[in-house]
Amino acid sequence: MARMPDRLSAGGGGAATSAGITFQQQFGALVSTWLLGERPFDRRFALGHAVPVWVRFETEAPVDDILVATSVGGFVAIQAKTTASLSRDLASPFGKCIAQFVRHWLACRDGDGSLHWNRPLDPLTDRLVLGVGRQAPATVREDLPAALRVRSQPGGGILTNAQTRAFDDFHSCVAQAWSNATVDPFVPAIAETLARLVTVFTFDPAGPDRGANLAALQSLVADPSEAPAALTALEGLSGEYMAQRGGADLATLRQALMTRGVRLTAPPSYGA
Repeated sequence: MARMPDRLSAGGGGAATSAGITFQQQFGALVSTWLLGERPFDRRFALGHAVPVWVRFETEAPVDDILVATSVGGFVAIQAKTTASLSRDLASPFGKCIAQFVRHWLACRDGDGSLHWNRPLDPLTDRLVLGVGRQAPATVREDLPAALRVRSQPGGGILTNAQTRAFDDFHSCVAQAWSNATVDPFVPAIAETLARLVTVFTFDPAGPDRGANLAALQSLVADPSEAPAALTALEGLSGEYMAQRGGADLATLRQALMTRGVRLTAPPSYGA
């Protein structure tokens, strides 16, 4: 099980729009709910029964918005954007995100594990996540993840025209970012390797996802009617952790919530 580092090194972050900051807080609250309930990641992460064991915000990693350690020794690095359109321009929101994925992969390939996350990535346990809102175009929400799934299968597979365009844009950004980040020659297999690690996760914090989050929290608070207050507290804590470049494990998160007046039931593992 990964240990949560006591301190964070500088890096990451940067200016963001108010909407982007709010979206990151809401995404953080979603992950924190999984952590609090000792629940597996959403099935779209394809991580099986792995559960979060700690979460950090605005980290030193190239994919810096949210970093989550898992119960199977893996790491999930999340870049949260309210929206992003497919593009081959590295200066675009999509291009910048893919460039961060490439730099993260290289930092892990060349890392010594001293920061826990900086060791070679394993597609069985690790993920690089582009989290987008419902306002993102279908080419990003649907075509790209479908293309990544097909291209990451053994032997590949047949893509639709829309999926081909999505993967070609992804491949182009990977190739450009690779050339900018290292003198090592780029080969097409690098894009295939990244495809096995990348997840596009659509999150609607004002729609069904909020309802699902509240439903999960109802079993974690002493009074189900207090679930909305618990969710608000988790979003507020995410904002504080973002400002502090901090984070929490299960015990720290429970203590922080109870300090804010949220009455919790016993942890699920304790109840079992």
